[in-house]
Amino acid sequence: MNLKDIGLANLIGRVKSIHRDRAELVKELEGIVERYREREQSISLNQRNAVAEVIGFQQGVVSLKIVESYDLYGKLIESSIEKGMSTGKTDYLYNEAGKLIAHSHYNRRGELEERADYVYNLDGELAEIKYQDNKHQLRKRVCYFYTPGNGRTVETFIYGDEGYQYLESMLVYDSGNRLIESISYNEDGSQSLKRVRSYNGAGNCVEQTCYGSDSSDIVRQRWEYDLKGFPIREIEFSVDGEKVEEYSIDNEVDMVGNWVKRTMLRVFTRKEENSPYVGTVYYRTITYWD
Repeated sequence: MNLKDIGLANLIGRVKSIHRDRAELVKELEGIVERYREREQSISLNQRNAVAEVIGFQQGVVSLKIVESYDLYGKLIESSIEKGMSTGKTDYLYNEAGKLIAHSHYNRRGELEERADYVYNLDGELAEIKYQDNKHQLRKRVCYFYTPGNGRTVETFIYGDEGYQYLESMLVYDSGNRLIESISYNEDGSQSLKRVRSYNGAGNCVEQTCYGSDSSDIVRQRWEYDLKGFPIREIEFSVDGEKVEEYSIDNEVDMVGNWVKRTMLRVFTRKEENSPYVGTVYYRTITYWD
């Protein structure tokens, strides 16, 4: 698991831990007030800036716990997972050159549930991941295609008992490793959902458009940023281009430069207002290695 996977790719400094809370802003007689603050996630990082532990919460109760173990060279060698009543672990295997070549996932009884083998091309780039079940039956293939100077495409294929079944998804990245297009497919090969993203010169996503099964516009979202790259506005548009909803975003940062409080306040909506909800506040309590 890397920081990008859990939304922490742009952290500044040697972070030791992050606790993430969420609260709602509601309209009451005395004005807009904050209510229902809850812990959502706690994350610990080691001194190599790698994730050591992730704890997820639901309504104040631990719902997920992941512990990552590394070797002396900083390579991930084991992940233990507790989710509800289910527990398991994943072991990672590397070749002499230090490339990941396989991982195996086991249930709480130590029985193999899944194995994945990693295949690389002649340039040393990841070309394919093959997933097998505990009966060594191929269940999924993730294929990587590279275009020199123009990013990569990732396609995921699902397999049933009779072999190849369907293309499940396709992800397209630009040369800066930014996701620019994602498509999900149904079992019959038809498009289920498509997302297209565009970015500004600083690498921040400024627009995302979602399309449905018939490729018609579902929703378009746009974001504006300040000079430090923090989002300051989020706007949602309808199929016909009319503004549906708009949020102003305020960011408070610590002395290192990481945001520790982000307030999203709804300033415009065309949606039915049967709820007192007017926004969300996100908190991050961050500690650092000395």
